[in-house]
Amino acid sequence: NVTLIGAYVGKGNGLANGGNAADTFSKIGTDGAYAFAALVKPMDNLSVNAWYYDLQSYATAYWVDATVDAGIAKVTGIYAGVDVNGQDETTGYAFSAAGSIEGIALMGAYSSVDEGNGAALANVATDEKKTKLPTAGVYTDGMYVAQPGSDTWKVKAATKVAGFSLAAQYASCENDVNNAYDSDEFNIIVGTKIADFSVKGIYVNREFAAASESQNIRLITSYSF
Repeated sequence: NVTLIGAYVGKGNGLANGGNAADTFSKIGTDGAYAFAALVKPMDNLSVNAWYYDLQSYATAYWVDATVDAGIAKVTGIYAGVDVNGQDETTGYAFSAAGSIEGIALMGAYSSVDEGNGAALANVATDEKKTKLPTAGVYTDGMYVAQPGSDTWKVKAATKVAGFSLAAQYASCENDVNNAYDSDEFNIIVGTKIADFSVKGIYVNREFAAASESQNIRLITSYSF
C-alpha cells in the first residue's frame, strides 16, 4: 500500500533560476530539479501523500496531504512549504470537503498562506499561475491564492442536466501583505458534447480591492482522437 516515486527534470521552459525563460528550455537550478514522494494508503478510506522537491541551489519545497472518506464527504487537509534562497520560507495549509446530495456535487475549501517575502505555494514552471491549493478559481489562480499573506475560501456546486454539465463557484481571496491580490471571483461553467467535440463555456466576474471590476468569457473546444 505504498508507492515510492523519484523524479528528475534537467531543463524546463517555465521559470528558471528566478527568471522567466518561457521561450527557451533552460537549466533548472545548477543541476536540475529532483522530486521524491511516498504515497501511502494505510486504510481503504484514508490516503496520505508526501512530496519533497529540491531545485539545486535555488529552492526546496515539501507538500503533505491526507484525505479521509467519511462516507457523506471526502475531507482533505494540506500542509506545504517552500524555501527559496535569500527569501523567507513560506508555509501554508488548506482544508477541503466534497460530497454529493441528490445528484448535486458540493465542495467547500479554505487556504491560508503565511506572511513574509517568500515565494508562492505554486508551480514555478507556470510562473506561479498553477497551484494545487483547492481554493483556486479560473483567473484567481496561484498568482493570488498561493501568495504569502493570502487567505482564501471557495464554494462550488455542480450537476448534470439534459446532456449539459453545469457548475457555479465563488472564490474570495484577501491578502494581508498586498491588496493587489484581493479578488472575489464568481464563475458559471457550462459544458456539453457536440458530435465528437467537447465544448465548454466559462463566465468570469471578478471584483478587486485595487482595480475595477472585470468580466470575461472563455470558450474552449476540444477534440479527442
